Amino acid sequence: MEPRELDRRLKHKELAPLVFLWGDESLLIDEVILQIEALALDPAAREFDREIFYGDETEAQLIVTAARTIPWLAAQRLVVVRGAEALPRAADAALIAYCKQPSPSTCLVLTAQRAEASRPLFALLLKTPWEVRFRRL
Repeated sequence: MEPRELDRRLKHKELAPLVFLWGDESLLIDEVILQIEALALDPAAREFDREIFYGDETEAQLIVTAARTIPWLAAQRLVVVRGAEALPRAADAALIAYCKQPSPSTCLVLTAQRAEASRPLFALLLKTPWEVRFRRL
């Protein structure tokens, strides 16, 4: 999907349970995450239903557990994984299993600068309908 199409869908209040944002323009990716957060979460419940992970600091099972957790005070949870390319390859199996059957009450957003198509996790993410590449402007 192109960034313009993503913007159109978000303006129409459409959101998927799995979103993959990647590319060189991290500022644009951050702006999209803020748009998704505003769409998915009630400001009063934001701290209860949002979790942010960093690929170089977390384990796949923590991400999957957070994504499978039922929302507390809202209809939806938001789980963001920044720098997914830094996740160890051992994490791929658990994340792939989740991505194939994501929770309908969670929006899992993964971000990366690079998406190595030969890596199983990214091979799957690159085929998802909500995969958006942000090329250098």
